[in-house]
Amino acid sequence: MRRVMLAAVAVVGVLSACSDDTIPLAKLPAADAQAPSIRCTVPGDCPSGTYCEKISCTAAAGTCELFPAQCPSVESSVCGCDGITYLDDCLRQANGASGSTPGPCHLDEGVNCGGPANVACPSGTECGRLLGFGPCGTDPVGVCWMLPSTCPTAASADRWDACGAGPACATVCDAIKTGGVFHRAGKCP
Repeated sequence: MRRVMLAAVAVVGVLSACSDDTIPLAKLPAADAQAPSIRCTVPGDCPSGTYCEKISCTAAAGTCELFPAQCPSVESSVCGCDGITYLDDCLRQANGASGSTPGPCHLDEGVNCGGPANVACPSGTECGRLLGFGPCGTDPVGVCWMLPSTCPTAASADRWDACGAGPACATVCDAIKTGGVFHRAGKCP
């Protein structure tokens, strides 16, 4: 009889030979627990439907994260590690850029566009020539922006006036979508 019980223990692994104690064979996560993260260094390390998220642009590695299902419509720009300015961080994540820093990309860190050579932005992005409070100038260099298909209606207080003919008191998104050159609006209604 004892041999039969030992054979059963080897196959089932629930009972020990000398007691009725339960012996766990593995710990399984709860049904609602997240699966362990997959480490990545480049986007190609991640499975389909995910992107490589890093805590900073200088981080050597990150984790594969799901693309967001939808993004809120807000203006809170970030400079993606790919040199593209995104209207908000969710838009950056939806486009698979690995990380970001707050605020728009500066000329020395972003993908530049416009200027005397009329450099074009990568497909799907638009040239934002937002000059601040300085003079308008001719053919200024801008930075490439990723914008949602429809600009947010509840935009930030950051407003822009066209240099020359064009809209006044435009939101960042609306100003960039016009394709013109803009400087900061002095006072908007």
